[in-house]
Amino acid sequence: SAATFSQVEPLLACNGELLERAALPAAQRACLWASCARGARRCGDLLAARQLLCRAGEALRLAAAGGGGGAAGRCGEDEAAVRVRWQEAKLQWAGGGAGAAEAVRLARALLEEVAGDGSAELSALRVRLERTYGGWLDELRAERRAAIEETLLHAQSAADALGPRSASKALYEVGAFYERQAAALELDAPRSRRRLRAPKLAARRGRVSQPHSAALRSPSVLRRTPPHSAALRRT
Repeated sequence: SAATFSQVEPLLACNGELLERAALPAAQRACLWASCARGARRCGDLLAARQLLCRAGEALRLAAAGGGGGAAGRCGEDEAAVRVRWQEAKLQWAGGGAGAAEAVRLARALLEEVAGDGSAELSALRVRLERTYGGWLDELRAERRAAIEETLLHAQSAADALGPRSASKALYEVGAFYERQAAALELDAPRSRRRLRAPKLAARRGRVSQPHSAALRSPSVLRRTPPHSAALRRT
């Protein structure tokens, strides 16, 4: 987002007050708090995003306890939990450093959890999760190229059924992956050529120097002692 967090913070505060006053199910409030955290993260305020995710976590705990203003379906609670944890993973990634590895771990765990869930509510989220997870793996070089490619292609295949917007984003991620691979190969090509050339140069130098060494060691050369050298040895 082009806006700074200071510009959108009053709107989020107003939204939060409405959430507290509205008789919404706790799981729905958790989803909305997670959306607010997403906005704060995109504006660059990671501290505010973390605080908003804490509020989302409180709403999730309230939903699990069966309270919080109205009944929420089990699927709603599951979706809210995935959305909150997904935003937690993105926040870890945005922090960089060791947080990037933790983000990959969280994303992998989430993918394993939702892999067998065929609900429509989680279909789009699962595709986004897999698409971003593949991009993270590629950026960190945390998996083999073939495994990353398979993850991204699977996300693209699943995104085709969700409409043009999801499909285009998944296709863009696949294209970015191939572009990064091509750039890496181009960067590594000179080093590969030097590694291949080094043994040939060494062998060539060995062939050039070998006749001279053999000639110097031959008995005929050793017998050709100049007269003045013999005279010097006698004195």
